[in-house]
Amino acid sequence: MRFKKRQLFGLFSIAFLLIFIIGCGSDTEWRSIAVSSKASIRYRQSGVPSKNHIKKVALNPSGGGWAVGDGLVLKYEHKKWDLVGRGLIGQDAALNSVSVVDDEDAWFVGSKAIFKSGGSIEQKPMIVEAREEILHETELDLDNNLSSVSMISSREGWAGGDYGLLLRFNGSLWNVEPFPLTSHIWDLLFADAGLGWALSGTSLVEYGNGRWSVNPEPLRPYPKRLLERGDGTLVVGGMEWLLIIRNGSRQYVEGMESAEVSCMAEDSRGGIWIVGGDPSGQTGVIAYLYEGTLSSNRVDFPEYLNGIAIDDNNHGWICGNNGTMLEIQIEYEL
Repeated sequence: MRFKKRQLFGLFSIAFLLIFIIGCGSDTEWRSIAVSSKASIRYRQSGVPSKNHIKKVALNPSGGGWAVGDGLVLKYEHKKWDLVGRGLIGQDAALNSVSVVDDEDAWFVGSKAIFKSGGSIEQKPMIVEAREEILHETELDLDNNLSSVSMISSREGWAGGDYGLLLRFNGSLWNVEPFPLTSHIWDLLFADAGLGWALSGTSLVEYGNGRWSVNPEPLRPYPKRLLERGDGTLVVGGMEWLLIIRNGSRQYVEGMESAEVSCMAEDSRGGIWIVGGDPSGQTGVIAYLYEGTLSSNRVDFPEYLNGIAIDDNNHGWICGNNGTMLEIQIEYEL
């Protein structure tokens, strides 16, 4: 099937009160929290021109970035976040994932509401490319929400969503691809064109040799997010659990009680920073995993946290509900 393209994420926690100042250009002072004896995270709330939920954030090579969420696309440049694509991205859009190819190319996926006569609402998938600061939407004659996108290059990528919907981009068109499961695809991740993974239902689905295959060993319930480390280790996060897969061996990590994983990012020293929150979506959490051990100091936040991105200099961003956008700096003791 082809479609036409047209212009357009401890054993105990440290609780504290974080003062939010939401508004364009309004930043709070830097604060610092130690998550272990050697690592700490400095953060401050960055002003964004929206109080909508911000679902995911990603960085580009030059230090800029993109963030998406409910009815918004944000671009970071010149040291501030600005709304873009207002004519295309309305309040009827819910964007769930972003994948950056380079400084000039990024992709976003989610869904949009189509209001029908008689008051009914129909959900349609949404794929948007930002190329050279111009947003282009791909029209899809489907009814499924899209949850994740993973671009390999500007000419190849994958997107997945409801009921096992899997799409592949060939440089000009998004085509439906066969997938071995009909359960929701929570996350997609590709190391390169020939190696990738998907989380669907309670299964890890692996892509290799040009086909998808379901790993016969099931995961714990509600897997949500994937991360591939530089050494080839795969980290999977879910509802109250973390899993490390190394050379085919599995190790579940304890310490994520009463929290689900929304997103993970690796810093320059191999530490894994985890964001998410309580399953009800009311409060957030930051956790730190290093050398297979989760730090006992888990940081709680008053807003659910959805996404994290860290660059090679250990600088980055955490996004969350109600316009939360935290600028962060990871620090290690020498």
